[in-house]
Amino acid sequence: IDDFAINASTSPWRAPALGHGFRASAAFPFHKDGKVSGALTLYAGRPGAFDPAQVGLLKALCAHLSYALAAIADERRRSESERALRDSEARYRAFFENLQELVAVCEAIFDDNGRVTDLLLLDANDRHLETFGLKREDVIGRRVSAAFGQEVTAKLDLFSQVMTTGEPVSYE
Repeated sequence: IDDFAINASTSPWRAPALGHGFRASAAFPFHKDGKVSGALTLYAGRPGAFDPAQVGLLKALCAHLSYALAAIADERRRSESERALRDSEARYRAFFENLQELVAVCEAIFDDNGRVTDLLLLDANDRHLETFGLKREDVIGRRVSAAFGQEVTAKLDLFSQVMTTGEPVSYE
């Protein structure tokens, strides 16, 4: 707006603007995801205060600010997601470690015929490790056959059955 005093579209807010000493204004949108998310509005005390070169600079500034604001919002969401993940992991670990049962999380290793030939130990609760006299750093990420020996490899057919049918199996 080049001059609040003479621009007809400013009649609803003309008196307050002039009362504050404003004669001209320029507003530039902030964009996020292709939508207007806000605006930067500048006011001046003299009519015609914003020339085309200034308007071009302010448009460029708002484009950069739009990018910066989006990056800040993305960083905040990432940070919140990381915090939520850490909280979730802490709850999982507390639940997992407080189970009285021996619990191990394994990934099946299959042969070409789809039979389970071994298991990769991804996690185990402390009770499980203590029962077998194992240390976490010695077994996590290793094949179960190497960590537990014959006691587990004798059960691989049962694991194959579970993996093939999706039905649980109980054993002692």
